[in-house]
Amino acid sequence: MSFTTMRINARLDPTTAQRLEFLIAKTGMAVSDVVRASLEHFYNATRKQQAADKPSTLEQMVGRYASDPQYQGQLSRNYKALYLAGLHKKHGKQPKVSES
Repeated sequence: MSFTTMRINARLDPTTAQRLEFLIAKTGMAVSDVVRASLEHFYNATRKQQAADKPSTLEQMVGRYASDPQYQGQLSRNYKALYLAGLHKKHGKQPKVSES
């Protein structure tokens, strides 16, 4: 459904009606403007919370895959040697790399 404006009719309890009257008096805004601003604020807060609740791609991936058992616990210590062995296996030659 596509429309440029939507007309709403709402019943407000006395406390909410007092709050609306307060906002109108303090801001000088019309009822429609206060409702629009309130909806915008609530919408933005809800979207921000939704984004915070959704895990990032990195968070979804961390811990999801197990390492190859033959490399278990070695990667942080032997990453250069393992990388070079993989290059050698793929390309058939082992490049010279300084140990640092």
